[in-house]
Amino acid sequence: MASNMDGVGTLAMAESLHEHKMFTCLVKSYDESDFSDTVGKIGGNYFAVSTGTSDKDFSKLQRIINYCRQCSYGRHDPGVNITWRRYC
Repeated sequence: MASNMDGVGTLAMAESLHEHKMFTCLVKSYDESDFSDTVGKIGGNYFAVSTGTSDKDFSKLQRIINYCRQCSYGRHDPGVNITWRRYC
């Protein structure tokens, strides 16, 4: 698994690690339009979408999930509590 820490969790990394059936936690800087090429290549089961802690960030996560129905994993961290959600 590649982490979203220090910019390691990029879409390019997700594509590379997918070849080895490995998972990537993406950096939170991507928006919905960034996912189309990667999802077309590897689907949505080998990476997690990350966001920040604000309501604006959660709205961004919702837009990404609505745009990319194949994205299976999203994370929203509201303060101290970490919530993992699986989207189908």
